[in-house]
Amino acid sequence: MAPILNPSAATAPILNPSAATAPILNPSVAMAPILSPSVDTAQILNPSVATAPILNPSVAMAPILNPSVVTAPILNPSVATAPILNPSVATTPILNPSVALAPILNPSVATAPILNPSESRRLK
Repeated sequence: MAPILNPSAATAPILNPSAATAPILNPSVAMAPILSPSVDTAQILNPSVATAPILNPSVAMAPILNPSVVTAPILNPSVATAPILNPSVATTPILNPSVALAPILNPSVATAPILNPSESRRLK
């Protein structure tokens, strides 16, 4: 019914061929979401972006279990840019797993700066 009630709906691709061919000529038009183009293309360029939450459920649950994971980059922008400015920040847990496991294996590592603020200066 739409083309009958609104003939331009049917003729738009004829009057403006680029409306129909845009996704063919420029695939990113079809793949990229309107609000955030990088969301869909990231998963295509790097499939692990899509599969990470499946292979490692904690990736998906982290923001729920620890809301500061989501707000940290907002409250402290350097949290988000650190891996870009200093790539070793991102690769350290991979090259040295004990860095990531330390707060789990020894909870005092994570709580020390809270319980003893001077400890955070010493750890740096």
